[in-house]
Amino acid sequence: MRKPITVCLLAAFGLMLVPATAPADDFAPPPWDRAHPNAVTAEWEFSAPASPIAPDGPLTNVGVKGSGTLSTTATIFASGWGAGDGDGGWFFAPDFDGSIYFEVDNVVDLEPVKHMWVQVTHTPGLALGIDPLFAENFSVFGSTPGSISMIPHGPTSTIFFWDIFPNPAAEVFTLHVFSTGEIDQIVVDTISIPEPSTLALAAFGLIGLAAWGWRRKRSTSTDF
Repeated sequence: MRKPITVCLLAAFGLMLVPATAPADDFAPPPWDRAHPNAVTAEWEFSAPASPIAPDGPLTNVGVKGSGTLSTTATIFASGWGAGDGDGGWFFAPDFDGSIYFEVDNVVDLEPVKHMWVQVTHTPGLALGIDPLFAENFSVFGSTPGSISMIPHGPTSTIFFWDIFPNPAAEVFTLHVFSTGEIDQIVVDTISIPEPSTLALAAFGLIGLAAWGWRRKRSTSTDF
């Protein structure tokens, strides 16, 4: 059971491996072409204190084949809305059961695998975790999430990726916050593919991240 909300604002991968050039907070785009017809990108900059809140950045292909199951939203369980990096962000306190619940519509097809790639921009050292909501995804969409990989990308950035079998009409998951700090931006990328390739995704992802990490060592910054 979720803790009582006191100061809470309860409001709210073959593939073409062509990573896009990353804008400021889109620090590690997925290892696939976002223009692929089975790809979805949804970005929350949290530039307004609303909850639930729809993506306020790129949103592609959502419901393109008429799923009509969910609207793409994020519902925030936080201590409050703060400055972020200057354009807004959500603040989480240590004694609060902080989380963000995501509902992401999909391109509806019969592909057996869906890749999930989630980027989180946050204050330095924020402790995070993903709950893929096994029971809910199975009972509502008939799909089973696989194991989750988490890659810290410097002090203010974290990547999560996992698979869902088979590709659902939509997916839900929760980002948990376990320490004090703010979340400024979240970018969710998904793509459905015709065969399992979890290891390929992990390999390409880790190779790319190693390169990004090497660059960051040359110009490390703890700016949020």
